[in-house]
Amino acid sequence: MSHLSEHDPLHEALQQYPTPFYYYNGDQLAAHIQSFQQMLHPKVQLHYALKANNNIAIAGLLREWGCHIEIASLGELRLAEAAGYLPEEIIYTGPGKSEKELRTAMAHQIYCINIESLAELETIHQIATEYDRKVQIGIRVNPDGAGIGGSSIQMAGVARPFGIDESQLEQVFERAAEMPYIQVIGIQVYAGTQIMDAEVLLSNFRYTLSLAAQLQARYPVQLDIVNLGGGFGVPYFSHEHPLDMEYVMQQLTSLIDEYSVHLPHSSFIIESGRYLLAAAGIYVCQAQYTKVSKGEHFVIVDGGMHHHAGATFRGRRPRNNYPIEIIPRHHIIDAEQTQITSIVGPLCTPDDCLFKNVELPVIHAGDYICILQSGAYGLTYSPIQFLGHATPAEVLYYKGKSYLIREQGAPEDLLLRQQNIIPSTEWTAVP
Repeated sequence: MSHLSEHDPLHEALQQYPTPFYYYNGDQLAAHIQSFQQMLHPKVQLHYALKANNNIAIAGLLREWGCHIEIASLGELRLAEAAGYLPEEIIYTGPGKSEKELRTAMAHQIYCINIESLAELETIHQIATEYDRKVQIGIRVNPDGAGIGGSSIQMAGVARPFGIDESQLEQVFERAAEMPYIQVIGIQVYAGTQIMDAEVLLSNFRYTLSLAAQLQARYPVQLDIVNLGGGFGVPYFSHEHPLDMEYVMQQLTSLIDEYSVHLPHSSFIIESGRYLLAAAGIYVCQAQYTKVSKGEHFVIVDGGMHHHAGATFRGRRPRNNYPIEIIPRHHIIDAEQTQITSIVGPLCTPDDCLFKNVELPVIHAGDYICILQSGAYGLTYSPIQFLGHATPAEVLYYKGKSYLIREQGAPEDLLLRQQNIIPSTEWTAVP
């Protein structure tokens, strides 16, 4: 269990905002991102993976701090533009982009669309021909070599819907060369996410740079961008240790210098979402009840899987607990008095378990449960409509002031965009 300082502005937020809510420390976030950027090679541009957290205020701050953005839906495109990102700062990726999505991305003249199949390339060219406008594309590559991967969630190197197999690239480059409205400007390789081993990351980066150099030499294209992906791991569990990011970036700088001889016109992209945001966010909920069932002690809280699926054990291996902080409401915590406890949410499913058999100080109704490392893949990753509970607020502390950057939802939100075909008494909100 970590320890939040009693001077942390979160304590003030607890007095202002009803639980559950997400809390982000913008000062911590700014320092972290600026430190990361200072480690980057001058030819590297940092792209924010919006899927990690789609709050417009956070996305806007990241742009102010020099990030470009990677999107994967029209909703994310709209949000990126509303957050201030220019078309030349946006890359669109994803394996199932519809014709409507592609048309909109082209109409908005975003910098690059990453293709993930030959069929998608054909669709893009058909639309570009109609528009009489050249489109810049990147090719997401699924490598064939054994030197790629090594992540807890592997995205490449094995059969995946993501990217085009390396063995199929010749067909793609030859077909693209026949298309007058297609301009191949780069490649992307995203090996996996939550990689905790520095040498695995560096091996993946070397593989991508080597592949880019080979493609540049073999085909009549100019690779303006080489997207190295990211996948930087974040320590959630007690057995995990932080990446030595300074070492990783030093070695990557050497690799880029080495391969720049073969890629003289290329700039490089690092994508990140989890690594940028996780540590700056906390999910806060409140103990409602305690109970004992067949000898096991439970604390039931007002938040859960519907707000923070990442903290539950659904589909996760190993099944460990996130870091946690307990803030008492009406009593002083006795660190010597502990209890083996499971903390569960209000949903009618056994999946709604935030902490399983964790040793904690005795928790009382009203105490605050703070789930750390929650800045990324929290609300965006969660089944927010399940059982119709209101969505949580989001609060950002930045430069001495707290901002409500997403209002708490309301019960009637569940009715949004729904239409009843049977006449009934009009539903009215209870005050």
